[in-house]
Amino acid sequence: MKKDRAYLIFTAAAIAIFVLYQLAQKQATDWTTTFHHRDKNPFGAELVHELMPDLFMGKPVPSVFRTVYELVETDTLGENLLIVTQSFSTDKNDFNAMVRHAQQGFTILVAAYNFGGALADSLNISTWETIRVRTLNSSSVEQILGQQHSDSITFTQSKKSITVPSLAATGYFTEVEDSNLEVLAEDAQGNPVLIRWKVGEGSILLCSTPLAFTNYMVMDDQAYKFTEHLLNYFPENIPVVHNEYYHLGRLESSTPLRVLLRDENLRAATYIMLIGFLLFLLFGTKRKQRLIPVIGTLQNTSLEFTQTLGRLYYRQRDHRKLAEKRMKYWVDYIYRRYNLRPLWNAEFIELLAQKSGADLKVCQRLVELFKQVETGASVSNEHLMKIENTLNEFYGIE
Repeated sequence: MKKDRAYLIFTAAAIAIFVLYQLAQKQATDWTTTFHHRDKNPFGAELVHELMPDLFMGKPVPSVFRTVYELVETDTLGENLLIVTQSFSTDKNDFNAMVRHAQQGFTILVAAYNFGGALADSLNISTWETIRVRTLNSSSVEQILGQQHSDSITFTQSKKSITVPSLAATGYFTEVEDSNLEVLAEDAQGNPVLIRWKVGEGSILLCSTPLAFTNYMVMDDQAYKFTEHLLNYFPENIPVVHNEYYHLGRLESSTPLRVLLRDENLRAATYIMLIGFLLFLLFGTKRKQRLIPVIGTLQNTSLEFTQTLGRLYYRQRDHRKLAEKRMKYWVDYIYRRYNLRPLWNAEFIELLAQKSGADLKVCQRLVELFKQVETGASVSNEHLMKIENTLNEFYGIE
């Protein structure tokens, strides 16, 4: 019990120290660029995802995790498409699916720092980043934001300029040579940040400022106007689908372990639970009482004892002792087996023969031999051998 109490006190103290340490720690902001619709960190997209239905007549904006080709060709996509990622590179199947979907009157908006693959090759476009935001650590991001530098983005059609944090305008298009491409917005240096390619009855819009679709930018009053203006390029009467495949891959597994490890507090609690379990295995499963000795099965050594004792008497030539022992064991045997006590008379001999099934003459001869031993006569080797042979006959008939 003392050991159990010590173990519980130790575990409780360890948990208390860990909790106090966590409370004392300043929670660092996670500046990882995820664009995930469930992430609450500054560069996640939970807030954007919650606000988008207000811009589309209350219609929900579901998230999907499949390629454009799969959505258009397999699922027969009937919605506009929003894609936000760090790098957007398509193969021919995805590019052709985008074109066919736009030709049917739908709008596709892709926001990324880099464009590659069949899309970039076909439109002959390339991008540049003044600051590679995705490579910055948290301290660098906080230092840049702390300087409160801003940039302006101007929409070419309305001539409306919007001030945004400098990190939101780090990417731009360096080459826009295709005559079918229309520049819709430029940064303060006149570099295109939003271009449109009209395809059939629809259009494909490419934006080089994906941070516009993050929680941090939406919380900024001016930057939110830029995000809202970008989303207004989607027709209000057609629902929008947010495709997160190109940044996150296939739909993530929602196993309990992944959910526990995703959140920092739940992750810490899980580690504490695992450490406590390991400590329990280390201390709590030890034996709490003394070892119980293993007692082997008792063996019947009567035969070995008798044989040893017989050899001892025989070697000492003490035939009388050996004959007395044989008579004693035989008397004990007939008492336990036939409930007879040796009276050495004719009635006893007849009753012994009847109960044992032995020959009457064998019983008579055995009684005579034992009577001689009982009277104290000397026992020779021949006498002893007769007793042994007669006993064998008696037991053998039985």
